[in-house]
Amino acid sequence: MIPIILDACDWNHSYVPFSKLNVLPTHAKPIKSWADPDDAFTIVAQRIRETVEQLSAKKLAKQQAAEQQRQQQLAQKAAAAKGKARKPSTGKKATERERLREPERLKQQAAAVAEQQRQQDLEQQRALEQQQEEVQRQQAAQSVSVNDLMSEKGVDYTQLRDLLQGGKWQDADQETAARMFEVMGRQREGYLELKNILNFPCTDLGVEST
Repeated sequence: MIPIILDACDWNHSYVPFSKLNVLPTHAKPIKSWADPDDAFTIVAQRIRETVEQLSAKKLAKQQAAEQQRQQQLAQKAAAAKGKARKPSTGKKATERERLREPERLKQQAAAVAEQQRQQDLEQQRALEQQQEEVQRQQAAQSVSVNDLMSEKGVDYTQLRDLLQGGKWQDADQETAARMFEVMGRQREGYLELKNILNFPCTDLGVEST
């Protein structure tokens, strides 16, 4: 798991499950606090790709070692089968049939291993594509302009836009918090729970974080 810090939060404690992991972007600096968030997302994408490539290289090395061992076992079995073929016939038809079927059985085993490897490669490729799609989705959410005033929950961001354009930053912060509570239906409570933050609509998040 690779944690990605989008916004400033109090996460670096021993009781937080991912606090001991290497987080992104560099130095665990929240993406929102970067002068250019696209630079942060670029670093995140690069680090994810590097991690996947490292894991792929390790996995490939293990697979090659396993394949080499399998080939050795197949060679040993083939040599054993060849040695048995040279022995005088016992006259038992069942034994002869088994000897004739051995190459086909080995071929089927090799095909099964190849198919298993193909499935593993497909799963790995799908996982990589999902990670890349997630990074792209976050980039798209981060790049949404306040001027677009788009909301999945029908929230009106006009006042927030006016405050930002007027340079009234403290009032804009208060308005941002109020609209976030409205998006998640938490006006009465006046705060967001972790599940609200995790399920916050991407479109509204882009507007709020601009």
